[in-house]
Amino acid sequence: MYFRFPLSFREVEELMLERGVIVSYETVRRWCPKFGQAYA
Repeated sequence: MYFRFPLSFREVEELMLERGVIVSYETVRRWCPKFGQAYA
């Protein structure tokens, strides 16, 4: 979501939490280089 929409890492963390996925914004930050382009 970070690549498709102008969201902060913390906003992505909150969106994931609303869906029952517990992650920290640091985890989201680490995912971006690894998976970001695949979901963009």
